Amino acid sequence: MKDMQAKGTPANTMACNAAISVCEKGRQCQRTLHLMGNMQAEGIPADTITYSAAISACEKGGQWQRALQLMVDMQTEGIPADTIMYCAAISACEKGGQWQRVLQLMEDMQAEGVPADAVTYSAAISTCEKGRQWQRALQLMKGIQAKGIPAIPSHTTQPSVPLRKADSGSGRCN
Repeated sequence: MKDMQAKGTPANTMACNAAISVCEKGRQCQRTLHLMGNMQAEGIPADTITYSAAISACEKGGQWQRALQLMVDMQTEGIPADTIMYCAAISACEKGGQWQRVLQLMEDMQAEGVPADAVTYSAAISTCEKGRQWQRALQLMKGIQAKGIPAIPSHTTQPSVPLRKADSGSGRCN
């Protein structure tokens, strides 16, 4: 931010979001968090885009705890969560093997009226599968079907063979 100000570019939310997004795409979690700290110190307000990029950077950096803390910080500031933000937090928890936290985030989404998409469900199902929580994974799969959400054609939406056999012994998901 000091570089921007030195060059005569005023630091504002939009400019900071651009810098944070670049850091997120470059998997620079610590730099992203540092920029957010600078924003706060300079009195520059964060918004949904700021938090989405920062949570995504934490996900890419394997920092699920920090991603969840950013969700709390965001809610404290009264910034509304969206599907992208929740999906990034769920993906961060997935990488950390935190199936309980993923299920809590899914419940929070529903309680707040934030719609879950196929990517969100896929990450949640994958987390439950990795955590050997096949019953919960099946509940999520049934939820996706009940809501009519189209599946993503990838390996993450297809449960493993042991998961399919656990449902009915027939080798099929219902």
